[in-house]
Formats: sequence, structure tokens, C-alpha cells
Amino acid sequence: MKRILVLGGGVVGVTTANALARLGMPVTLLEQSALGNGATHGNGAQLSYAYSDALGSPSVFRSLPELLFGLDPAFRAHLSFDPRFWIWMGRFLANCSAARFKANTLAVLRLALQSRAALAALIARHGDLAFDHCRPGKLHIYDDPAKLEAARVGMTLKNAFGLEQHALSAEEAIAVEPALASSGRKIAGAIHSPNDEAGDAYLFTQSLAAIAAREHHLQILTGQRAQHLIKEGRRIRAVQTPSGLIEADIFVLAAGCDSSALARTAGVRLPIFPMKGFSATLPASTGSPRLSITDARAKIVFCTLNGRIRIAGMADLGRGDVTVEPDRIQRLMADAKCCLPNAANWDADPHFWAGIRPMTPDSRPIISSTSVSNLYINSGHGMLGWTLACGSADLITALITGENPSLAADFSLRRF
Repeated sequence: MKRILVLGGGVVGVTTANALARLGMPVTLLEQSALGNGATHGNGAQLSYAYSDALGSPSVFRSLPELLFGLDPAFRAHLSFDPRFWIWMGRFLANCSAARFKANTLAVLRLALQSRAALAALIARHGDLAFDHCRPGKLHIYDDPAKLEAARVGMTLKNAFGLEQHALSAEEAIAVEPALASSGRKIAGAIHSPNDEAGDAYLFTQSLAAIAAREHHLQILTGQRAQHLIKEGRRIRAVQTPSGLIEADIFVLAAGCDSSALARTAGVRLPIFPMKGFSATLPASTGSPRLSITDARAKIVFCTLNGRIRIAGMADLGRGDVTVEPDRIQRLMADAKCCLPNAANWDADPHFWAGIRPMTPDSRPIISSTSVSNLYINSGHGMLGWTLACGSADLITALITGENPSLAADFSLRRF
């Protein structure tokens, strides 16, 4: 039986390793630090199945100067002399047409719906899978009537695919979520996704890994950094670590932004670029929102989880370090207090975090075989790694086992 090595112990890597091990395959999971310690650890916690919108859209062209010169406080690009940055930007801008935005959004939506079903199956299968899971629904609030109208158009398109979304006036949004009544943010209206879910991705990753090790004999190696792939002919023989070589028959790169550097050691180019985000976790208060909230203008999210509230946002393209910069956290907290001034116990000691999201130019993950016969990719999920993890795991498993799933072409590396 073929031995499989999954590189990356975040939520995407762990769900991938579990899906493969559940089939009875001998699977080893390799993680350079601790499971779930990277982009998984402090993400926004929302399972945003209804919000699959691609980052690239026609509106980007209008805001391009603000993006490139750091004038948008929530979303900024760090200019670089690295040619890979400009290649990525060129591909990104090519995906900002109306047609590409629609195609990319719908491709991710199909995967999101598959992921929702896959997570439900996991929960049904494993009663001890513990991650503060809840189904509060989500409100995406807008202060710009034009952007609200564009969201209405997208809502109609998504509802045709079996989702349930509703457009609400400001008054209706406050009726659904009373925490908005005290908002300092102007509200033109909202899109309500009543079936969206939430959960702690870090707890999920830890819990599922323990289940997979116990029930499916998954071998987990942490504190082991993959330095490079050892290629012989058109195959990978092993991965080099500080402790020596680890051999396998099949290799799966599910290591977020690190997947790109590892793939290059085997001659495979992945158009994945880092996008840094931040979060703060505080004790919830009596004024915390019951629903998950996304503030479209400030680009921040609020998610209440078992007595805590997670506030996450910011998008710094091209930043690959995890330093928690005071100015970015200060901006995040100021926007959060303006939007929902009673959302948290602001006097408590917050936990601040920064993580790196692996972005592709078209906002679709890469779930694919490669030109190297035994190397597969499951990476590039951007800001939707938690949302798409379970569906991505099923898709890469189908590819490895020789199936031809209907979604395969949407996420193939060949599209680049």
C-alpha cells in the first residue's frame, strides 16, 4: 500500500491527512511547529459558506491607487522588487473583470457547499469532535448603497445554487441582531446568511488530529521542518528535514504559503503570495453579537465563540512575517469599537495574533496533481481555509485515489 506524506499541520493539512487515513492508507503528517499553530490559530472563526466572493472584482480598478500606495487602511499592498510579486499582481488584475469575478466566485461557492456537507458528515461520524461549533448565521453589513445593491445581485446568483440569503434594510438588520443598534457605523442594509456556521479552527484541528491518530492510525510528526524535496526523475523520493530524510510514495503539500517554496525545490511553480491578517480575542460581553458580523467597509469580522469574541481583519498583501504590529492592531480595535462598541469586554487583556493567508491570483485554491507524478497540492485557500478545508480534503483525496471529481478542473494548477 502506498505511503503518503502530508506536509502542513494546519486545518487544511489535518483534514487532508484524516480523509486519506480514513481510507486505510498509511499516512504521516509533518508539521514544522505545533498543529494549527499558523494561519489556523487565530483566524476569524466564521464558516462563511455563503460568502465565496473572489477578491478580484471590477471595483479593484477604482481602488488600485489606494491599494498600491497604502491609502486604504484595511487593505494594502507592500510593493516589492521581487518579480514574483508583479507576476502575481498581473494575474490578479487579469481576474478583476466581471466575467472572471463571477466564474471565480461560483467555483469557490461549489467547493464551499461541498465543504459544508463534508464537515456535517465529520460531525455526525465523530461525536467527540469538539471545536465550539455553532450555527448563528451571518450578517454582512454595508454602509454604501451601491455596494449593497451589488451584493443583492450576488445574493440572487448564489441563491440559485441552493443557498439561503436575504437582503435586509438597516431596521431589519437591527431586528435580527440587536447589537447593531449601538453601532457607530452607518448601515445602509445587510445581507443575511441564516445558515452560515462558526467554530474554532484551532480546536477543530487539534481534535480531529487526535481522532485520526486514534481511529485511523495517522502518524503525526511535529517540530519537524521540511527543508526541501528530494526529486529523482519525475518523482519525489523523500523530504529533507533537520533530522534526516522522510521517504514516501505520495507527497501532498498543504503547508499554506510554505507550499510555494517547497514546490520550487521540485521545479513546480505555485502562484501563491502571502497576505497578512490580524485578530484579537477577548471575553464576550452582554452586548456581544449573537450572529457573526462582517463589516464590509472596515473589512473586519466579529464571531462569538463560547464566551469569547474573535475580531479579525486587515489584509496586507506581500507580508510574510507574523509580527503583531501595534499600528495594525490599533486600527483593528478602533474599527471594531466603532462598529460594535459593546461587542466585547474591552477592559480585559486581549490576545492579539497575526497570520499569513496563502492567496492565489483568482482566489481559488490549488487542489491538484502536478508535473511531478507523485506530488499533489492542496493550498492557496486565502481567507477561506477554514471554510473550504473539509471539501478540499475530499477533493484532493479523490484525485489521489484516481477518481475524476467534477470540481477537479476548477482548482487544477493547469489553469495557470
